[in-house]
Amino acid sequence: MLYQNSIYRIMGDRSLIIEFGDEISPEMNQRVMEFTHTMDANPIEGVVETIPTYRSLLIIYDPLKISFNVLKQRIDDLQKKIGEIQTPEPKIIEIPVVYGGYRKIATVITSDLPLLGQLKPGDKVKFKKITLDQVYRALRKTEMRMDRFKERLSSLN
Repeated sequence: MLYQNSIYRIMGDRSLIIEFGDEISPEMNQRVMEFTHTMDANPIEGVVETIPTYRSLLIIYDPLKISFNVLKQRIDDLQKKIGEIQTPEPKIIEIPVVYGGYRKIATVITSDLPLLGQLKPGDKVKFKKITLDQVYRALRKTEMRMDRFKERLSSLN
């Protein structure tokens, strides 16, 4: 539902959200875009950025240039101008997306993660193909090494 009066939500010390309604619909989004274009055509000193969503508008501002109360009053005044500015037709932008199906180049086995963590930027890594049985043997070997290390540590206390 489109609100009769927009709701203001303070978002930290330099931003606020104006909620125009509580649903996602083309009409709601149209209202958000109309107000965004109204703000673009009537810039408010101190407003750094506006970020529209389907049902709200995030406004980031510089509190050293404009106070929250003055900004809220300017926004209230601008909301009365909604509809005075022609909103351009939305652009349709196609973004190609691939869901899954990509090839995995390599996987680092668990027992090699400590070695990988010791690499410095620019160090070279060489992968080699191993069987699942070799993975389990390497893991058992690492676990046995860790157990011996823990035993030595406990004997020191």
